[in-house]
Amino acid sequence: MAVFADGVEANDIKQGEIGDCYLLSAMSVIAHNNPDLIKRIFHPDCLQVREDGIYVLMLFQGGEP
Repeated sequence: MAVFADGVEANDIKQGEIGDCYLLSAMSVIAHNNPDLIKRIFHPDCLQVREDGIYVLMLFQGGEP
């Protein structure tokens, strides 16, 4: 099953146990305002739902990885 099969919405994000609420809240705002941007940060190898729940994101600063 594809990660983005039903599109991207701000409420798709679920907080886990690693204390990354600052990152997830920022991603929620981005998902609300620009859902296609969320799709672009997921590594191409992580576009299918993974049973282990581990996904690779490509983070950028000033357009540089």
